[in-house]
Amino acid sequence: MAHRHIQPRKDETFLSVEETKTRLSLAFPECVFDDQQGTEIADTMIAKLEQLRAPADLLAFYYDRRDEATRCFVSDSSISAEGVQFTLWRDGPLFIGFHSASHEEATLPLLDRIAAALDYEVSW
Repeated sequence: MAHRHIQPRKDETFLSVEETKTRLSLAFPECVFDDQQGTEIADTMIAKLEQLRAPADLLAFYYDRRDEATRCFVSDSSISAEGVQFTLWRDGPLFIGFHSASHEEATLPLLDRIAAALDYEVSW
């Protein structure tokens, strides 16, 4: 499955979680944030990373941000009939996966708009 990252440009810093939510809410007609689902995703990731015996610094990243993780859904029917979902982490890139090639193609303009709203860039 293909994926993209949306993150600050080189030598720039991440926006706070709250600022990111505010900017996305202003930029998109449909923007849903779910803190409970974000915590559940964080717990699942932590459990999997522990099972894989991930490095301590990677585990610490998710442990330290667990309570702030937010699941996000962003859509704009004027751009695409589909939307994108991602988990918002403090000081972490937006990691966006696609369920199919057609989903990726249909939502690439959304990624560009998300990046523009946050003054970030899209990368592989």
